[in-house]
Amino acid sequence: MHRIAAPSIRESQGRATLVFCVTCDYAERLAEILRRYPGVTAETVLGTTPADVRADRVARFKNNQLQMLVVVGCATEGFDAPNVEVIVVARPTKKKGLYVQMIGRGTRPLPGIVERYDTPELRQKAIKNSAKTRVLILDFVGNSGKHKLISTADVLAGHLPPDLVAAAVADMKETGESDDICNAVWKQKQKRDEEERKVEEERLRVLAERQAADEARRSKLKADAEYRKIRVDPFGKAQVPECVQPAFRGGCSNAQVRLLVAYGYKEEAAMQMSKGQAGKIIGEKKAFKGGDWIMCFGKHSGKHLRQIPFDYLRWAGENIQRGDFQDNLELFREEFRKCK
Repeated sequence: MHRIAAPSIRESQGRATLVFCVTCDYAERLAEILRRYPGVTAETVLGTTPADVRADRVARFKNNQLQMLVVVGCATEGFDAPNVEVIVVARPTKKKGLYVQMIGRGTRPLPGIVERYDTPELRQKAIKNSAKTRVLILDFVGNSGKHKLISTADVLAGHLPPDLVAAAVADMKETGESDDICNAVWKQKQKRDEEERKVEEERLRVLAERQAADEARRSKLKADAEYRKIRVDPFGKAQVPECVQPAFRGGCSNAQVRLLVAYGYKEEAAMQMSKGQAGKIIGEKKAFKGGDWIMCFGKHSGKHLRQIPFDYLRWAGENIQRGDFQDNLELFREEFRKCK
């Protein structure tokens, strides 16, 4: 309370001051502290204050015989004291309307100042030359940072969006140029629409680039998959034909398939090759000589000669009369002798 009382007395400098508190006990104690300062007069007007006492204190306050009037809610609405020059806000509130009501108690001009003039310019000049040219707001609880008071721009703008009104006012303050508030707000709206359009165009551009890059990447992707086939008999063993549907063929001949299987390829993989692919692989396999030559028959088909046990090679050399086998077996023997 002392942190509120001392600054309030110092800043008000004897002017009529209306103090808003949060509870009746708080108001009574704060008024007591204010009266401790020399020359300061302070009284409370609360819901429990007798009517005659209340009327007396309010009358003395309006006639500048009482400097500070401490209240809770009695003076927030319908209280008219044009001599108020200082408002002390010592109660927090989340309601903008209540905050506006408290501040509004100090925004009345002195009697007889503006009534005789017809234009805003003359009224403003009269207020400027009067004994009360402004109202001082001492906010000790931070309401001023949470609630915005209505301004002439807000009044003249009508129902236009508050954020655009604020942007228009800020722009005029920065440039120092005056303008019709509705026209200024319309310019702000056009400016914001243009900015939003550019942002949306940029978003769509980035999205299109990403989609194009993703499509280009996907167009090059091919994946092989391992799978197994199970032949299902839907009719029963007695009725199923020997081959319901021929296996997929890539174009290679039966002879090429048999030779590829002999070289160690699975039949399914061999059958899916084209004729050119099969021929190229077979040619490469046949090109191996000596110990690298690949057996294409027997229980060791698909293996190089050097991978086959010697006992089997000895038996095969005596019993298998294939020219290509015999020629490469002899070359392998020579290679083996040179190594020895």
